[in-house]
Amino acid sequence: MGWIPNFLKSKSKNIEKSELTKQSNSEFNELMRRIRSGGTSKATLSEMDTLGLSDIFACIKVKSNTVSQLPLKMFDTRKGRTQLTARDNPTVYTLTKRPNNYQTMHEFIKMMIMHLDIRGNFYALITRDSIGNIVDLLPIPPEIRPVTELVDDALVYRIGAVVYDQSEILHIKDFSFDSIRGLNNFDVACNVINLDYFARNHGLSFFMNGSAPAGVITSEKTMSREAQAAFLESWVQTYGGVGNHNRTAMLVDGVDYKSIGTTNVEAQLLETRKFQRSEIAGVFLVPAFMIGDLENAHFNNLESQNRFFHQTCIGPLLQNIEEKINSILPDGMEIEFDDQTFLRGDVKTQADVHKAYLEMGVYSVNEIREEIGKEHIPDGDKRVVQTNNITFGGNGNTAPEKPQNQPPVV
Repeated sequence: MGWIPNFLKSKSKNIEKSELTKQSNSEFNELMRRIRSGGTSKATLSEMDTLGLSDIFACIKVKSNTVSQLPLKMFDTRKGRTQLTARDNPTVYTLTKRPNNYQTMHEFIKMMIMHLDIRGNFYALITRDSIGNIVDLLPIPPEIRPVTELVDDALVYRIGAVVYDQSEILHIKDFSFDSIRGLNNFDVACNVINLDYFARNHGLSFFMNGSAPAGVITSEKTMSREAQAAFLESWVQTYGGVGNHNRTAMLVDGVDYKSIGTTNVEAQLLETRKFQRSEIAGVFLVPAFMIGDLENAHFNNLESQNRFFHQTCIGPLLQNIEEKINSILPDGMEIEFDDQTFLRGDVKTQADVHKAYLEMGVYSVNEIREEIGKEHIPDGDKRVVQTNNITFGGNGNTAPEKPQNQPPVV
């Protein structure tokens, strides 16, 4: 397996192999081969080549930035639903502040989303203390891919010679055929990505090597190979490149030039790039305006598109992460992303919502001030209900009944 970090070299568990149900690597690789061969392109791009495409990098960055900025909250559900703070429990501190000694939770979540978008899987090693609290979440480097197997209806993970059960590995997976490992988005969408890659390279090559006199050079006289090479080198130096675009060429001694090149308009390069941007955005479920395509974006529908982005992309992603983390938490604890910051409307809408919640007694003054980033005020934790409702009696008399046997007020 190559290099394995020291933190992965922990004590392995003895697991019986007799009941081992292995996922066939050959079948999975055959599936990937068929997906890749669905188009005419035979090229295989590395992950760094793919990340070099601006549309893909922008989509991943939008998703990772959106999720990582959402606050993580933990609740004690044993008696009602009480929010826990980082001082209450080491698990809360690990999952909301510092998952390990070298990452903040913001950095950890951004890495998680990038791994999910690129590889379809995110793995982290869980370290617990003697009473079961989670004290570390150590992300497994992407070059190390655990072999995932199913043993007695539970997943086990093999990294080299070390075996971990599913309580020791945080494994979040994207869309999956077998519920054992997620599909690699770059493999599934390889033809779309290849087209975007080649269109980008075509435009790059056009501007780097394009020259105004693009075509075939002929000569009435026979030229030796050395003379042809010298003439071609001189031609490229004089007329090739961006700086020499549209430069006038002078032909002498029976040399003739015939243009056979096509223009960008004829090749529809710009239209292809624009279509590919929209298609890549669709693969990653990101609205096109978020990666710079403002053609169909208007100020009056941006809020609706943000909500659509949350409903179709961010919401399911948050639920996937929450459910997987909750599965490794001790009983009576739940984690939740606070996505209300993402769903907030304009200032007037926020003010109206806060006013309604305050009058209904849903929020206190300090809770509202905390949500808008203000400090608490004295006596701001009390909840009040404003009401002028009057209960009517059966005879229609609305006057309050006089209390009986009431001692006089002194």
